[in-house]
Amino acid sequence: MSNSGRAKVNVPKLVLDYITPSMNQYGLCFVDGFLGPKTGDRILQEVVALHRSGSFEDGELASQRIGTDQPHTAPAGPCKKTIRGDKIMWVQGNEPGCASIGQLLQRMDKLIMHADGNLGHYTIRGRHKSYKET
Repeated sequence: MSNSGRAKVNVPKLVLDYITPSMNQYGLCFVDGFLGPKTGDRILQEVVALHRSGSFEDGELASQRIGTDQPHTAPAGPCKKTIRGDKIMWVQGNEPGCASIGQLLQRMDKLIMHADGNLGHYTIRGRHKSYKET
């Protein structure tokens, strides 16, 4: 679905006619031009700047955060916390240097609000702090 002309998008219609059917059928959805190239580029610049600042942390599996810093045992033997090779940073969009990320999160919140009750057996009650991954 293309929105490259940046005309005002009818969010409820987009959600009901395209996003929720795609999510229910495939478990994912692509909306071309959702942000527009300028906003997308600004988000990229913010993420790159945050990454260069050293604000990102090693990604961890959820089960690793439950215990202590004890080594975990995998089938191949002991391993350390570096099971995942990505770097993450949790943001809400109101932190310094995250204005465009905040715009993205606001748009996502609006989509989620309109999708309420239309995602099969899933109920979305809210959003936790978002993370950016590299």
